[in-house]
Amino acid sequence: YSISYGMGQLTITPAQLTVTAENKSKVYDAQAFTGFTSQISGFRFTDDASVLGGSLLYGGAAAAATEAGTYTGGIVPSGLSSTNYTFEYVPGNLVISPRPLTIRANAHSKVYGQPDPVLTREITSGSLASGQVLSGSLQRATGENVGSYGISLSGLKIEDAQQTERTHNYEIEFLGANLSITPAPLTIIADHKEKVYDGNTLGNFSVQVSGLVNGDVEDDVTGDFGFNTSVISARDAGTYPIHPSLSEPDRNPNYTYSFHSATLTIHPRT
Repeated sequence: YSISYGMGQLTITPAQLTVTAENKSKVYDAQAFTGFTSQISGFRFTDDASVLGGSLLYGGAAAAATEAGTYTGGIVPSGLSSTNYTFEYVPGNLVISPRPLTIRANAHSKVYGQPDPVLTREITSGSLASGQVLSGSLQRATGENVGSYGISLSGLKIEDAQQTERTHNYEIEFLGANLSITPAPLTIIADHKEKVYDGNTLGNFSVQVSGLVNGDVEDDVTGDFGFNTSVISARDAGTYPIHPSLSEPDRNPNYTYSFHSATLTIHPRT
């Protein structure tokens, strides 16, 4: 045999690297996410990312996403190059959670018969994203008598600087409060009386009432007045205190009553 030797060729094909985008999450802030990262696996020998050319870029739905939601497969990496490697890119997920926000109505009070105060609210937990504003109207349950009336919020809206509504990007809790209507003060002043002794009692005791509000009528509010027995039965010459009172003290809870006494003077007969 005669043996001849010929030259051959060894072909080294590129190895495959897998570039897996890491899942990310954030709370809504009206800004695009910028912290995308990836894990690269499949390097041969002692190679690492320093042997690769290009730079990792991120596209897909998540790259420019600013609205709250789940962007499944929305992080799409690309951009690397190498003569020794090919690349398989595995997308990742981005979750933008709604921004928590707690709004509380402030408690208010007024005196019966007075106008309502301006109802107010405040953010007690969380905050609005930069450049956004909150609007909405506060109203209370109807009624003008003494008591507590719930305050609620309607028409809640959060808008950005372009007046585009962004309310759906928030998880909102509203804490109500009450408007309390307290009784109005009503003053009852007994009139001073005098007479000359005639052996009879005085039958025309009277009072002055001040403080009625809201169109209320005296008879409806006070009912009948009473007076202390000692002055009602007084016949002899002398001075007697006149103490007014109400026959129905709980007739109208919209008022608190203050009573002021007077004097009956029976002069001696000449």
